[in-house]
Amino acid sequence: MRTVVGNRDWQNDSTLIHNRIRYMENNAAAQAIYGHTLDRESAEVIPPGMKRERKAAAMRAFTQAIRIYPDFQAAWVAIGKLFAEQGIYDKAELSFLKAQRLEPLSSDAYFCLGTLYLMEQDLDLATPYLEKAVLLDPKKEEAYVMLGKAYLQSNNLDNLGAMTKTAREWFPQNAAVEALQATYYFRKQDYRQAFELARGVIANDPQNILALTILSSPMSQEFAKK
Repeated sequence: MRTVVGNRDWQNDSTLIHNRIRYMENNAAAQAIYGHTLDRESAEVIPPGMKRERKAAAMRAFTQAIRIYPDFQAAWVAIGKLFAEQGIYDKAELSFLKAQRLEPLSSDAYFCLGTLYLMEQDLDLATPYLEKAVLLDPKKEEAYVMLGKAYLQSNNLDNLGAMTKTAREWFPQNAAVEALQATYYFRKQDYRQAFELARGVIANDPQNILALTILSSPMSQEFAKK
């Protein structure tokens, strides 16, 4: 990770790529690569003004990509993510739906739609989209986490238990999945199992809210004394 204070300090990948794609303005793939590079660099430790500039430039690059090639599914997903980050959920939804129609067997659009609907607290829509994302890509780690949150918010404990069991087999080191499984046991009143799992989560992720909630409960405090 790089920390910069001004444009003169920023000799980065996007500058190098921009110098090259000036001669490739009608190449959709080049525009998308440029957009992804700018978006990635916006996550670096840079001044807020530079961060906004890079986000805006990324949007322009992805928009140019779909002008050149309207069926560029990955660019539609990227545009949707940028809209979602800005809180423009209606445009994000339209972008993700376009991506889903272009590639109905790709998990990315389903995951993004499910996550978007979960952010809007629409569990009836969020859950099936996230389930589809996991079905299409069983190794999509973040999809299990978001699906677990959807099950938890809807109090669907049976599905939460089954899902976290499968996810723990795939991703035994994922603290977020382990915390969801701990919460499942806690809701099922298996406090010993919940306590042991939550303690393991905190060892890897000290700020995990679900694990901290379990460990601060009176039931867990009893186990802590033993």
